[in-house]
Amino acid sequence: MRRWATRLHDYQYSDDMIERELTSDVIDDILALGPIDDLRVLPIALSMDPPEGVDVERICLDLAFHKDAWVRGNALTAFGHLARVLGKLDKQSRIKQILETSLSDEEPLVCRRAGDAISDIETFLGWRFQKKKPAPLPRVPRNISTKACYRTYLIVDEESHILVERSASPSSGFATDPRGLSLANEWRLPGFSLTEPLSRNAQALEDRWTMRYPKVWLNESNRFEELAVVRATQLGERSIHRWQDWVELRCRAYFVWVRADNPYTPADHIEHRWLTTQEFMSGEPVGAHDRYLLALFNDYSVREMGYGSSFI
Repeated sequence: MRRWATRLHDYQYSDDMIERELTSDVIDDILALGPIDDLRVLPIALSMDPPEGVDVERICLDLAFHKDAWVRGNALTAFGHLARVLGKLDKQSRIKQILETSLSDEEPLVCRRAGDAISDIETFLGWRFQKKKPAPLPRVPRNISTKACYRTYLIVDEESHILVERSASPSSGFATDPRGLSLANEWRLPGFSLTEPLSRNAQALEDRWTMRYPKVWLNESNRFEELAVVRATQLGERSIHRWQDWVELRCRAYFVWVRADNPYTPADHIEHRWLTTQEFMSGEPVGAHDRYLLALFNDYSVREMGYGSSFI
């Protein structure tokens, strides 16, 4: 029996896999009981290499109405895969109705997946649709209501290594980013929610930064404090907001020089690592928003000190 191991990447927010053999019993078990990570990737795994004796089209028709946006979005994507792999889809009128209706789904992710599936089906099956693309998203409002606020720290040691962290999960290797900004396996800058009580480590880091700004250090880098307003692009299990909510990132720089002086030690199930600039920007998986914050610091260095930072 073949083993199915499908990486999620663009299909779901984490980098988990389905490691079980997708027999009929296992498929029924996932459909009935989950876990949700397996259910989200199931349509992709089945449609890219449909197993014999399994009605993948029927499964995707059912999952297209699931309450989870990633499940129904991936079910729509699977229709496009089936059109390419099998060269046919049996329930033409039903699938066309679902895809055209999904172009107006409340979740933009699902709307995009419906549009992509329609394009694939037109290409491989020659079907014609009355509606083909999601309605354009509204323009960014002048006044944005943010749903959460996070402090992020650019912590740098004496060798210009940058401290990063990610959440470990005993069951699946990595836990999702609670901010909803990066994939589960991606490193991110240390941080915490400012709308929840601070942990002892978070409070210690805040106190240290306050002490160093501006009384202790004369270095202008110590004054870096930047605000970025971004949209959550992933689904975080422990996040206090939803996918596509606007969230604030308030970034500060803190130089420890000697790592032992770093007051922000890893909490339970949190993995820490020090990365070189090259590793941070391209060598290791790091969240795009965190790379953006490092770029903001470099821009600050040019603006305030006349030269780029020494570690970017």
